[in-house]
Amino acid sequence: MATPRTVGSSWISSGLETGSGPQRHPHYPQLIERHFGPNGALPSTMQAPRNEGSLRLVMLQDRHHIIRAVLHCSDFTSLDFADRHQSALEHVRQCLREAGFDGHLVTPALAPRESQELQKLGFVVTTSLVLLRRSTFGRSAPRRARKHPSISFANLHSWPFRVKVNPQDFERILTVDGAAFPEGEAFDHLALTDALRATPQVRVRVAVNPSGELVGYAISGVAGRRGYLQRLAVHPIAQQQSIGRMLCLDSVRWAARHSATAIAVNTKPTNSTALNLYARCGFERLVEPIHVLSLDLSQNKS
Repeated sequence: MATPRTVGSSWISSGLETGSGPQRHPHYPQLIERHFGPNGALPSTMQAPRNEGSLRLVMLQDRHHIIRAVLHCSDFTSLDFADRHQSALEHVRQCLREAGFDGHLVTPALAPRESQELQKLGFVVTTSLVLLRRSTFGRSAPRRARKHPSISFANLHSWPFRVKVNPQDFERILTVDGAAFPEGEAFDHLALTDALRATPQVRVRVAVNPSGELVGYAISGVAGRRGYLQRLAVHPIAQQQSIGRMLCLDSVRWAARHSATAIAVNTKPTNSTALNLYARCGFERLVEPIHVLSLDLSQNKS
């Protein structure tokens, strides 16, 4: 079997275990991460100083080809964000061109101010999402969870700062996610890994039926005093059983135990099922939406 061609300085396996070489399961997609400053690629353990600007590129590679590329930015508060990151973005483009990728470079969901800065660099808004938030303490704190008559709940993995999920667990979660969300919105390996790595503290909570099948899951995260419900999905065969509500409120309780004073979640404005669920769980819709942006690399060849 041919060794996949790498374009990154570090490997991140499907199990989130960073190493110096390819993962043990070559049939799983590889996650490759690189950092870029204004002068080019940086070592994997190094980032450019904040006053210079740096970008983080995460790529999903299947054997010899880059399937998807996601750009992460920081330091959006600076007044000259676009000017300071223009050079780094050119190095990102060059890296992807050398890897043979000329698709769309996408971003995570960003606040309006952040999306405006990236639009100055040529990105366009492709998806707008509703942002909802609720408090985790005081009179609004959720009560102790009640037991489900047939579904058991368990922590799949829960460690601060580092999460290890083996390939079998990845596939079980992605199967549920693919069944719960329409095509084009379901998680792939890269999206799932991004959700697991988005916050310093993270927990994966799963719902299992009497046959031992995983029928639902929730990924919760905490960063400082802020909590996040990164993802919640219930398989269609197990919906209308209050599993989603239990997973949601459980995430609120977990965030509260880890010092978060509020927890946020986002969804599409057309997803009435999710909006109703979050409303029943005490979430309130915020006025400003958040946006996912995209840069068409095929239209930006130099």
